[in-house]
Amino acid sequence: MEKSQERENIYLTPEIIKTIEKIGSIYSKYQNRAFDTAHQLNASIDEYLKAHDLWENQSAIFNVIYSLPSIYPQYQLYDALIAIRKKGEEIKVDLQENNLSPELLDEIKTMGRIYTENSEQAAKIENKLRMFINKYMTKHGLWKNQEAIREVIECLPSGYLRFNFYETYYDLEKAKKAEIKEEN
Repeated sequence: MEKSQERENIYLTPEIIKTIEKIGSIYSKYQNRAFDTAHQLNASIDEYLKAHDLWENQSAIFNVIYSLPSIYPQYQLYDALIAIRKKGEEIKVDLQENNLSPELLDEIKTMGRIYTENSEQAAKIENKLRMFINKYMTKHGLWKNQEAIREVIECLPSGYLRFNFYETYYDLEKAKKAEIKEEN
């Protein structure tokens, strides 16, 4: 039994649920590929920087950052730079000083491309799903209906879109509580 069918759905038709779940499944496939690639690449970068004692080398860290695609999550690398700065060291970078092996740079380039392709594809599919749901919710006047929002949430995969629907759900709940408070 699908998770969206654990409760009786009143506002979403079975066809709408099936479509949301189908598009959501495709989104999840690309998003998971992007996460898996990022995890692999982060492990390779970490292993390389540890093996060559470069986690405190600002130039090496900046070279890694500059080699990664701009949409790639780089928190761990920036955290390392912040830790260096907190030790009182000045940020001094010589990008000409390249401590990275050609093999690591090739891996960063290849996996960065895979990450970017999957992230961009996931974003396109998520946008398609968002537009599909927006159209349905608007057509049926369901944006102020907390139960309809809950039904959508139950169909959605984990991700930013689901988070947005939770925000909408809780905003409606706050408004409802405020309205009850005003009445009393």
